[in-house]
Amino acid sequence: MLETSCHIGLCLCIMSAGRAERQIFRLHLGNLSPTISIDDIESRFRRFGEVQEVNILLDKFPMEGRQPQCRGFAYVSLYATSAAIEQCRTTFNGCNWKGRKLRVNYAKPDFETLRKQELNKDCLKVSDSD
Repeated sequence: MLETSCHIGLCLCIMSAGRAERQIFRLHLGNLSPTISIDDIESRFRRFGEVQEVNILLDKFPMEGRQPQCRGFAYVSLYATSAAIEQCRTTFNGCNWKGRKLRVNYAKPDFETLRKQELNKDCLKVSDSD
């Protein structure tokens, strides 16, 4: 799978008394135009939080003589409050963008994250039985 990525920062979570908690939220963007770019996504989503990372999934086998194009979906990671993310989803989910009806949902954890969680659970079970 070809992937283009713009990584700006690391995952952080800040908790402050009396202030909304800001954390990294990863969103799945669906039904994107084949011509979408990282800059398009960054400029569209930056008003809801600090864009940390954009991953656009590209064609596996582009047509000869052409650059790979977006496969129709991407991921964007935003450092924001949960209220800002909900406002983002409400604003953009179902809206028309570059001739397509955009879908915005929370992304499912990727395979590596799930694998690490399972390994940590197994390690805790072994430690508990000692």
